[in-house]
Amino acid sequence: MAGIELADLSFVVPCMGRLSHLQESLPRLLALARATCVVVDYGCPDASGDWVRQHCPTARVERAQAVTHFNLAAARNLGARAATTPWLCFVDADVLLAAGFAGQLSALGDSAAFYTALSATRGLSGTVLCTRATFERVGGYDDVMLGWGSEDTDFYLRLQMAGWRRASFDAATLHALPHADALRTRHYREGDARRSLSINAYYMHAKLDLMKLSGGALSTRARSALYARIAAQVGAALDRGEATIIDVPVGQQPLADGWDISATLRYRVAPRSEPAR
Repeated sequence: MAGIELADLSFVVPCMGRLSHLQESLPRLLALARATCVVVDYGCPDASGDWVRQHCPTARVERAQAVTHFNLAAARNLGARAATTPWLCFVDADVLLAAGFAGQLSALGDSAAFYTALSATRGLSGTVLCTRATFERVGGYDDVMLGWGSEDTDFYLRLQMAGWRRASFDAATLHALPHADALRTRHYREGDARRSLSINAYYMHAKLDLMKLSGGALSTRARSALYARIAAQVGAALDRGEATIIDVPVGQQPLADGWDISATLRYRVAPRSEPAR
């Protein structure tokens, strides 16, 4: 297994309302010689793309047009499409890389694996290394997930379902800048972190169950309909503060003599004080 060369790696950094963090993290990324960096200005109110072009001109800037709310999955996908290297590293604007990060790359490089931080403290779980081919094979991040949370876990689980091995690099070479949850969700359509994370987590589990049953990925239309169903019913359960049942149709098959057979997945939604990420 050959290690990852910096010249073969692109960092993808989304930014919406995180310019102060980007001003700390981006120079560190660019200090890694021969590494490419794609900054995604996702409708950033601080005009982060303009700052990058003025102060860090070696970084590439991609802009999302006509967006009003943050979608981290969509931002990562946009950056990945702009990158041209065989390896990708997704890293958030509030994550600082130490010089030792580059030293690990020689021990990585298995194209049958993807790499996440070990042990990942809060704020580092979204940092991941994978090949471009791996990313494209599973369709990238699921941008149907509109709220904050779980889009990284969903990506990793789909990679594992598709046969890729989860491996790791040392989290000690990363540092997440501390900040309140209010900043994490400020630019999302849903500003309540608990509600957003609950909706995304239930959607993720239901979608993955349907994928296992169908043996393949769901269409954008099917995922959008599922997300809307989950969001409405989980949101209602949280508003009432009591458990509810969500039925998700699996499909219907015709049988002989005018009979049909159908199946439904049933989920019990029980609000909790702190949903696990």
